[in-house]
Amino acid sequence: MKKLIVVFGLVIVAIVFVMAYLFGGKQMVQDAISAESVTLEVVTPGPTATPVICTPLPEGMEMNLFALSPDLIKVEATGLQPGELVSLIFQRDVADWRVYKGQMEASPISPIGEDGYFEYEQSGFDPLAELEENAWLVQLIHARGVACEKITLPE
Repeated sequence: MKKLIVVFGLVIVAIVFVMAYLFGGKQMVQDAISAESVTLEVVTPGPTATPVICTPLPEGMEMNLFALSPDLIKVEATGLQPGELVSLIFQRDVADWRVYKGQMEASPISPIGEDGYFEYEQSGFDPLAELEENAWLVQLIHARGVACEKITLPE
């Protein structure tokens, strides 16, 4: 990637020299070519988050959510592929003057077993005073897509 940026930068410099020469800047081009040093800065862009987009459940897959208490959710899924690794994102939006998004992520360490069954419990879903209900979007990221379902926890 760095080589591509350097090559791209050199191509732009060459184009600028040719354009300057063609439009009467012959002396300026000669002065630039005779310069003793050239400084080239390579900038690597920072990482960006990949958006999580919900997809329909593959045939034979099922996901169920259970509110075990006011701050505990149990996620069950069947029909996953044996050996695959899954990740979970628990997300809620707080619509007020600052538009805040609450999010928790979990990546269970064990791969899915031969039966394709997955079970996970996550706590910490404390209700917020400014919200009428303690509702969360649960996103199960698996090998064939992203299963999504909403749950509202009891008070």
